[in-house]
Amino acid sequence: KMESATNISFHLDIVGFDAEERFPTTIELGVYRVIQELANNSIKHSQSDKILIGLILESGELIVEFVDDGIGYNFEDRVGDFKSGLGLTNILSRLSVLNAEKEFQSELNKGSTFKFSLPINQ
Repeated sequence: KMESATNISFHLDIVGFDAEERFPTTIELGVYRVIQELANNSIKHSQSDKILIGLILESGELIVEFVDDGIGYNFEDRVGDFKSGLGLTNILSRLSVLNAEKEFQSELNKGSTFKFSLPINQ
């Protein structure tokens, strides 16, 4: 739906999942909301042409990578800034509840990468 409503091309890579595999609702919903917020941030602020979302299940761990080719930004400056960083604050809060490890990279005019991983207890 986001792709049809924007000029941004979305690409989804899914690796290591069984076609019918499900996770606890808190994990599914939490990961969905984080990806949704990252996508909304990119649509609103990044001036991206492309967004890549990768979901990898490996050794009992879910790894999510979100990459855009936008203008980039300073992550630390945005977190806690209630005017421009509430979405990032919400993302960090959700990831904390999921016990996820996270890393962020952004370079001016070279886009942003947000990667997080969390244990999947099945």
